[in-house]
Amino acid sequence: MWRAKQLGGSELKDYSKFLDWDSRCDLMADTIDAVNFSSWVAIAINSPQQNQPPLPDPYPRPSDDLKKNAEVKKPAQTLDDFGKVLRGMFGPGHIGG
Repeated sequence: MWRAKQLGGSELKDYSKFLDWDSRCDLMADTIDAVNFSSWVAIAINSPQQNQPPLPDPYPRPSDDLKKNAEVKKPAQTLDDFGKVLRGMFGPGHIGG
């Protein structure tokens, strides 16, 4: 995907919303949610019953936008097909030598 992102072009328009979100971002969002919930629990335990704070909102993720949209469009090209096109253009590549 890095190479495809460097080349740009219309074939990336379907995947542009996912290019900058990776597993580290998911872990950070989960960590933020865990800290927010832990803070909420500490505040809720030490608050009177009638003054309970509202639950914190989860950190927004790109998949949340997809769930909100009722009409989900399929990409014009699959990543496997896109990879085959890139391989045809630039060859299989060699890593480490």
